[in-house]
Amino acid sequence: AHTCEIVSVLANPLDFTYFSGANDGSIKIWTQDLECIATLKGHKQAVSCLVLDGYFLFSGSEDGRIVMWDTSSRQQLRVLEKH
Repeated sequence: AHTCEIVSVLANPLDFTYFSGANDGSIKIWTQDLECIATLKGHKQAVSCLVLDGYFLFSGSEDGRIVMWDTSSRQQLRVLEKH
């Protein structure tokens, strides 16, 4: 579970998982039974928004970055820095 405030949530209708973004910059992946199955780390500040496009998750953060994730491999694919 998160150890700080959750600020964003998203449901994945493709595989019935859920994503939650927290103030510590982490994203958790949850099963339908609300069991945490993975933690994604790619932000330094709060994850304020989550958007899903097929099997790609995009996370936006207070650190000014957008991270693109592959939800199948749970790997970071791309980082867009603020400019």
